[in-house]
Amino acid sequence: MSVPGDNAAARNIGDEELSSSRLAPASVCPRWYFATTINAERYAVIADLEHNYSGWSVEIAHEGNVHLGQLSQKALWRSEEPDFNLIGLGDPVTGWAVPIDGGAIVEAFITPTGTRIELDKWVYTIEWLVESLTDQPVALIIDLGPNDYVQNEDDPGDVPCAQLQVMADDVYMVRRSRTELGHLMLTDYSTAGVTLDKWYLQEHFHDCTDGYMFTRDRRLAAEICATWFRDNQEANMTSELGCNYRYADELLSEDPKLF
Repeated sequence: MSVPGDNAAARNIGDEELSSSRLAPASVCPRWYFATTINAERYAVIADLEHNYSGWSVEIAHEGNVHLGQLSQKALWRSEEPDFNLIGLGDPVTGWAVPIDGGAIVEAFITPTGTRIELDKWVYTIEWLVESLTDQPVALIIDLGPNDYVQNEDDPGDVPCAQLQVMADDVYMVRRSRTELGHLMLTDYSTAGVTLDKWYLQEHFHDCTDGYMFTRDRRLAAEICATWFRDNQEANMTSELGCNYRYADELLSEDPKLF
């Protein structure tokens, strides 16, 4: 797929937007999210075309070091998805973005006058989960829970857990529980017969005590997980949250007769 890096349409629309845009409010944290290019370059993108973010920077932490990244104009695209993208899908616009290394953490936005607007840790957790679910293979499982939790079969206790599983047709299943969640080894990941965006409370899965849902909305799935921990733990739970990824096993053989 051919994707323009900074085409004329994007520049023209951007010029019109910026000529009439207002300066971004210096006391409000802008709505943002992660996005990647077709070359796997990662950016933090500002989801706001109504304000001008000239002179703003982002405080970025990576491997124990903190540095500032400057927000600058960048060609974005807007499709039927709620978020802008960097892969050329939809209508071109010019917005604001800053490159972010893989594994780096966005700590705060810095205004042109030096005001530091620290990010809500739960908002960051949501954006991290949204990014983690993007373009993932079917059967991926993401487990979430306290990072100091040790399983005890004799006394499992009350521990908040959440789980995300990638299904077919861009659908995600999210489960919440007060006990440790096991891995569902499903034989069929089809979602043709499921109802989307409906919360199920019946105990269909014995380890899922607080319900589950199927959805195509990555952000909704991420918010369900984040609010579960926010409402059941102290505010510092974000720094104590543990995560585990499990991908489907691939069976390889040089003898095609085995499959």
